[in-house]
Amino acid sequence: MLLLASGVYKPAATGDYGLQINKNITIAAQQTGQAVLDGQKQRGVLSITAGFVHLKGLNITNGYGGRGRGGGIYIERSDTVLTITSTSIHNNAADYFGGGVFIYQGTVNIISSQIYSNSATFPVWQGDGGGVYISEDAATTFSNCTIRGNQATSGGGIYVEHGAQVKLDNQSVVTSNKPDGCYGFWSWPACNKQ
Repeated sequence: MLLLASGVYKPAATGDYGLQINKNITIAAQQTGQAVLDGQKQRGVLSITAGFVHLKGLNITNGYGGRGRGGGIYIERSDTVLTITSTSIHNNAADYFGGGVFIYQGTVNIISSQIYSNSATFPVWQGDGGGVYISEDAATTFSNCTIRGNQATSGGGIYVEHGAQVKLDNQSVVTSNKPDGCYGFWSWPACNKQ
């Protein structure tokens, strides 16, 4: 377990992502919201490619998506299991997909967290999933989450590809995103609450 004291943590000066995770780990803030992982608008904040990973109480901000995807968090592999608890993901950007979070494969549970003011709006190309982009090979559950004020060409809040498994509980709110809260490619409505 990596326990972070209050403060601002800036990623390495090189690479697409500041922190690259490929093993089982828990990263938690000593005080919820006070450990800030700051991408400095130069690179993505976190890349997760393997392992059982738990992020707890973090503040993930100012990421700029490496390879145009996942400004805040990029999740790639099918054997990845990620739990995000009591975390704020905000003011991140990606050119193409998933300004806040890009989920390509794997199982992701997001609990009591806020995803806001993220964007995927490359001016020459369509940007999808301002808050969260979920591909067809991913399974994602939102519990007691707020997804608000995000922006993209499609799926300002959440963009769901055909075949993706997505569940939102009744305590989760998707609101004030542009142009739409949740967009489902061939699977409308994509954000049925369950």
